Amino acid sequence: MSDQNTSPTNWRAYAAQLTARQRRMCERSEAESSSAEAAEMARDFATGNDFQHQCEAERASLDVPPVGGIHHAGEWFTPDDDHPMTWRELFAHRQAFGDVSVELCITETLDAQVVSSVILIDMLGSRDYGELDATQARALSTHLDHLAALLERGTR
Repeated sequence: MSDQNTSPTNWRAYAAQLTARQRRMCERSEAESSSAEAAEMARDFATGNDFQHQCEAERASLDVPPVGGIHHAGEWFTPDDDHPMTWRELFAHRQAFGDVSVELCITETLDAQVVSSVILIDMLGSRDYGELDATQARALSTHLDHLAALLERGTR
């Protein structure tokens, strides 16, 4: 990677490597702060995008079936104190019951190892609690049993 002295000083040099949303953010940064700050932001975005593409290519090269029921795959993250390998979170089997939503959150490494799986419970809206009628509560209970069974036998 080049150092800051030889890196482009205009964010537009990175434009082809950025998403539309990232380009808008760089435009806003240039208008509100400076061209140098926008260029630094674009460089960071481009580096992050390249990392994501490399991870996706490496993951796709493995002969491992994807986790079933995934509705969202998070970004890849570099190793940290809690995760000694490159990792991401996958979200699966999301279902809403009244004001409550539940889903599986699966943490997997780049080599397709599942390192943790938990059930997430989200209170929809801005309240700290969810309201369910009897039918919704029974449906939630059934879905929680299903998710618990997935956790017990593994997610692959």
